[in-house]
Amino acid sequence: MTVMPTSTLVTLKDGTTFKAIATLPDGSTKTVNATVSGDKATFTVDTGALSTGQIVSVKLQAVNGDYTKDSSPASVTVEAGDPTNPTNPLDGYNVGTPTVNPAKGGDTSVTGNANITTPVPDGTTFTAIATLPDGSTKTGTVNPDGSFNIDTGALTPGQTVSVKIVATNGENTKDSAPVSITVSQPNATNPLDDYNVGTPTVNPVNTGDTAVTGNANITTPVPDGTTFTAVVTLPDGSTKTAPVNADGSFSIPIDGLTAGQTLSVKIVAANGDNTKDSTPVNVTVGSGQPGTPGNPGTGNNGGSGNTGSGNTGGSGNTGSGTTGTGNGQGSSGQTSSGNGGTGATGSGSTGSGTASGTAGQTSRSGSAMTGQGGSGSGNTGSGTTGSKTTDSSMTGTTGTNGAGSNGRSVTSGTVNGTRAIAPQSGSGTTSGRSGSQTTSQTQRDKSGVLPLTDQQRATVASILGASLLIGAIAAAYRFIRKR
Repeated sequence: MTVMPTSTLVTLKDGTTFKAIATLPDGSTKTVNATVSGDKATFTVDTGALSTGQIVSVKLQAVNGDYTKDSSPASVTVEAGDPTNPTNPLDGYNVGTPTVNPAKGGDTSVTGNANITTPVPDGTTFTAIATLPDGSTKTGTVNPDGSFNIDTGALTPGQTVSVKIVATNGENTKDSAPVSITVSQPNATNPLDDYNVGTPTVNPVNTGDTAVTGNANITTPVPDGTTFTAVVTLPDGSTKTAPVNADGSFSIPIDGLTAGQTLSVKIVAANGDNTKDSTPVNVTVGSGQPGTPGNPGTGNNGGSGNTGSGNTGGSGNTGSGTTGTGNGQGSSGQTSSGNGGTGATGSGSTGSGTASGTAGQTSRSGSAMTGQGGSGSGNTGSGTTGSKTTDSSMTGTTGTNGAGSNGRSVTSGTVNGTRAIAPQSGSGTTSGRSGSQTTSQTQRDKSGVLPLTDQQRATVASILGASLLIGAIAAAYRFIRKR
């Protein structure tokens, strides 16, 4: 009940104010300031609910500094109200407009604060009501501090929800102004939040290098859709990038680096709009240069063949070059002096080259001396066929080719008279029209072995040549080991 009497004032002293004091049926008092307008003082005292027949006493109190003075009290008796037109305690009450927090897709409630206006009429309660897009409503209790939480069920982005506060007092209700919110998109989940981007391994970098290389050391499992980029920060603060290969390797092009400069390399993982960096690795540019290969060794010159001597032609010793990367050249053996001509020693390389002996000297006419072919010093060198001459009806036959045997080849030639008959024993006398000669050469050599055929001599020469080649390879291996 509100008591609103009006009092007539006498002449006022400057600085005087007035208060209205109501004494309620239970003996308690309520005090309010009285508003002075001319010679009238008006006031309103909120007494709470009163019952028919109760008495309320009201007085005015003048206040001036520390001085007060009360009027005589005036009493009123509570009369019975009109049952058909009860008083609404919310008629003069302002229900505050609520504050509603943003909602996003997937949320299942709407929260906020009722912003309760005080004083609140006795017996008044508050409820928060949300109107959903389909027109249905959901309610939530308003707490003493004004907060509320309305269970709405799952919300969808783009939906609109309207929220209001309803004050209730008895059978009386009063609504606040409604507040509408639009449901927003949910926050995207970052797949890299819990992913560890590995620290890269960076290979040494030297002056003149044109790339920074290394490995990203990718941590597995990798979130779907994630890619990796290697980033190098140069001394001037600029950056260069390169993609990381499936095996984690990377190569970032660079140039113009100087020894002592520092580079920083990191790996960046990207997934959609989300990125995450590894711990950076610093590298100092070195001054080292790639090593240059040493010069290959050179072979020593081959030795010279010695001059052979003897009645039937000496043979020159085979010259061999010491193994290196160059070929050695043996010098030619000199022609021996004697009755029979000797071939000069052929020169052979220490590799697989082949040399030929020089032609044997022409056998003397009228004499049955044996001519020798030149000594070939190559792996498979062969003597050159000796020549023949005709003298006083004595005809010399052409010598056969000698096969190189350890650098030596012998060519045998026989001179026969036109009517000569060779004895079985290998010795005898032949007669010609202009002279005679005695052949003392036996069909067998001194060792008692028949002379080899051309094919046999070629076979022996091949075997000996292979032996020489193996020996040369062994010598080369020992030389390399010593180097």
